Amino acid sequence: MTFSATLVEGQVVDTVKHLLADFRGTASAASGVSQAQEALQSAQDELDSQIGALTAAGLLTEPAAIDKLRKLKAA
Repeated sequence: MTFSATLVEGQVVDTVKHLLADFRGTASAASGVSQAQEALQSAQDELDSQIGALTAAGLLTEPAAIDKLRKLKAA
């Protein structure tokens, strides 16, 4: 079973952007990088978990699974 790396990458990028949208403050660049890395890892972990579950169930190509990944991307 395969899935599109482009689709997955886009979802991760969009999720991280969403998570970082409300970050404001005067933190140092290093702190901002650290927070961004943590947010990215969190988003990647969630995406990996969802893809793993859908793959294990043999549902990755099902319309409902694709919809779930799209919703995760929008979150």
